[in-house]
Amino acid sequence: MQIEITSASGVPVVCAHGRLVGAEAAALLRAVALTLTPGQPLVLDLTGIEVIDGDGIRAVELAARQAHAESARFAVAGSGEVASALTGRLAAYPDRAAACAEVAASPYF
Repeated sequence: MQIEITSASGVPVVCAHGRLVGAEAAALLRAVALTLTPGQPLVLDLTGIEVIDGDGIRAVELAARQAHAESARFAVAGSGEVASALTGRLAAYPDRAAACAEVAASPYF
């Protein structure tokens, strides 16, 4: 898995590509921890993830919990297998732009 940290519309974005499986989940959580700023928005862009397993799903859930604990607005961009895997757990926006618009527009809950 490849991870890139970037920004879109002023929102920090952790973007992952490839397979989010097994030990790769820890790398994703490290990237989120390094990028997360208390009280600020963060988008996790998983639109480039081809395969996600239980470890990957747990990593996304833990990232969301970590953001919530830091009073940060958090959104996931993901489609296909990622969106299906997160159904009933977290909302997945269809692309980075939609996820960024969500965290930029909504106040922390």
